Amino acid sequence: MKRIRVALGIAAALFLLTVIFIRSEERVAGLNITATTTMMQAAINDIGGERVKVHVLIPGGSCPGHYDIRPGDIRALKQSAILFTHGYEGFIPRLRTAAGLPESQVIRISVAENWQLPDVYVRAAQAVAAALSKTDAAGRSEYLRRLKAVQNRASAVEAGIRQQAQRGAFGSVAVICSEQQAAVLRWMGFKVVAVYGRPEEFTPSGMHHLVELGKDKKVELVVDNLQSGPAAGRQLARELGARHLLLSNFPGGFDNTETWERTVLENMDRIVTALSGRKDGK
Repeated sequence: MKRIRVALGIAAALFLLTVIFIRSEERVAGLNITATTTMMQAAINDIGGERVKVHVLIPGGSCPGHYDIRPGDIRALKQSAILFTHGYEGFIPRLRTAAGLPESQVIRISVAENWQLPDVYVRAAQAVAAALSKTDAAGRSEYLRRLKAVQNRASAVEAGIRQQAQRGAFGSVAVICSEQQAAVLRWMGFKVVAVYGRPEEFTPSGMHHLVELGKDKKVELVVDNLQSGPAAGRQLARELGARHLLLSNFPGGFDNTETWERTVLENMDRIVTALSGRKDGK
């Protein structure tokens, strides 16, 4: 009898360990989610942590407007519980149809402003937390805890940028930039005197206008957006004798920028470097 009790005890212990292992594996595997952009992916990872596993459709260095449906994306979407979108991606109906995904599994985080801005990113993270809590009620407390951490980090990043902008006298710098970076540069205090679109939208008359305006406003910096065209404003910068700067508006566009925070701080580092040669700091 003693041997039987020992054997039963060992069996029970092994069963308990097996259950714990399976549950641990399920937790690590996470909720399968597809996100359209790396910015959406960053927000989902920030809120979801180990409870989510995210497949992203559009690489960080690519333009969302130039996305083409790939067989691998359709396979990933078929295995996903949810598709997160910003709401502006025109390819979603075709992709959803190709994957046979019900409309009920599409979640739109319609925060329209530029997600690089700390307060905007926090609002996006709040919307993501609400959506994940609705889909995975068991994880709600963790999602809210991680949301608080996002809010704290965003506040710290904002304070650091404000201080750097003041030290660098950004308010005295006239800029012409890609329309995708205009809101961020204005938020930092730069004098944005004009914006431009993609390289294919440039015309001789449009370039002439920007050159004349840039000379009149003493523009010091021409800022391109990586995803829109990394060299769109290079010729304009040459014409003005201004510095040319390249920023990214999605995580993963530059090396080691997989998160929102790293992307924003990398952009700030590039701005500081570009302005480091200004005479007398002006």
